[in-house]
Amino acid sequence: MCVNTQKHVRYATIARFLVPVAALVAKGRTPSFRCVSRTNCHQPSRAGTRFSRQAIADDITQLVGDTPMCRLQRVGSENVDIVVKLESMEPCNSVKDRIGLSMVLEAEKRGLIVPGVTTLVEPTSGNTGIALAMVAASKGYDIVLTMPESMSMERRVLLKAFGADLVLTPASKGMGGAVKKAEDIVAALGDNGYLLQQFNNPDNPKVHRETTGPEIWRQTEGKLDILLAGIGTGGTITGCAQYLKPLKPSLEIVSIDVLIHIRGFRRQCICGTPLCCDHRV
Repeated sequence: MCVNTQKHVRYATIARFLVPVAALVAKGRTPSFRCVSRTNCHQPSRAGTRFSRQAIADDITQLVGDTPMCRLQRVGSENVDIVVKLESMEPCNSVKDRIGLSMVLEAEKRGLIVPGVTTLVEPTSGNTGIALAMVAASKGYDIVLTMPESMSMERRVLLKAFGADLVLTPASKGMGGAVKKAEDIVAALGDNGYLLQQFNNPDNPKVHRETTGPEIWRQTEGKLDILLAGIGTGGTITGCAQYLKPLKPSLEIVSIDVLIHIRGFRRQCICGTPLCCDHRV
């Protein structure tokens, strides 16, 4: 366990680091994966955890979730423990791997998409697109991602390595332009196109309610007072809070982001009801 049971955990912070992913695919081919689990990097899976890892995974999607937590020894004080959940240890180094897999799996369960038939479409500026491209490559979907042309070349190269088709939109139109282009592409594809739309997809907070929240509760043994998480779509903090607050009503939930990003998030919410973000928690 990462938690000293003699202390009360004060902060459980969800760490979201963007770390370059190297050599995931063979040049010129759509990738397939067979991966060895990082058994020395996480605690054993337990019953009730939706995403559980095997000793040898059959495909890369089985390595999503069940990430470790680590205490920050040089931060805090004698009476305060700060621990972080290392979502940087997801297959594509981001918490977005969870929602990328969840949105696809849940759509499959509802019969809305079929591998080899449906083309997935999503407007994205970063990690969600990377996660979806990974899942699409593993499960056999074509995927089209729209993004502002101002996005980094590093991200474009990584998305193309996973086999995604990229459609760049004018930087001056921001994410709104990418969203509009994605909607146009889906309309043109008809029944063969499916827009995942992370901002308004209830399967976004659902996966955190079913996996991230329970993992934090188990790993901290319920000894946490404050949960801090960055806000993008709002899905991570919403889903975790929905699971944790009923178990510990006194838990404080704190969202963190830079002001310019929050403004962008609010503009996105104006475009439609943000089903994945519940401000009441």
